Amino acid sequence: MNIRRLIVKPKPTIVMSGPVRDRFSIIERHVRTGSVLDVGCVDSRPKREPEHRRLGRMIDSLFRRICEINPDTLGVDTSAAGIEILSQQGCNVRCADAISMTLERKFDAIIAGEVVEHVENVGLFLCNLARHMTPRGVLIISTANPFYSGQIAKIWRSGRPRVHEDHTGWFDPITLQAAMVRAGLEPFEGYWVQPKRSLARTWRVLFRRYFSHSFMILARLGAHGP
Repeated sequence: MNIRRLIVKPKPTIVMSGPVRDRFSIIERHVRTGSVLDVGCVDSRPKREPEHRRLGRMIDSLFRRICEINPDTLGVDTSAAGIEILSQQGCNVRCADAISMTLERKFDAIIAGEVVEHVENVGLFLCNLARHMTPRGVLIISTANPFYSGQIAKIWRSGRPRVHEDHTGWFDPITLQAAMVRAGLEPFEGYWVQPKRSLARTWRVLFRRYFSHSFMILARLGAHGP
């Protein structure tokens, strides 16, 4: 890793827009044309769910929606079983670790939906995705918001927030942008995401968008990118 990147000071944070109901309303603009890489194309179901139910619907919903509008889409995931099933279904997929993969091609759009919170080394993850971007490519990362409104009720009930069994870290828009800048990326858009929920559960979002369910950051290669 370029040592210079480790001492780059993050730029001022971008202004977050939204909230939007569906993250795909933003993603769709960037995946209709050109080559697309979807990171995490296998549906991540809780391990407690019976295997026969999980394997029957392994394709991630976001990957499916992207493939429907752009056939030049490659999906990657670390789940060998899931990739095998998707391959048998005719999907263009590869079993690869986004931290270390070398796909020998670059993409006009790279999508990582709800993946960054699962990786063990976020710096290497972002740097490797940047290396797979075309000069005018865009990276779109969406992730859960650790401060979302529903966590308040969970903390009151059980004394702690609900955490997915495979999550290794949490990000908010400020820390994710900082990590992107250190990886040679330049964030340029950000959106809060709040799917339709009962007002009783989401009323806080009306006053503070930071209580939204999740968020997404869009970035391009920066001046000191790969």
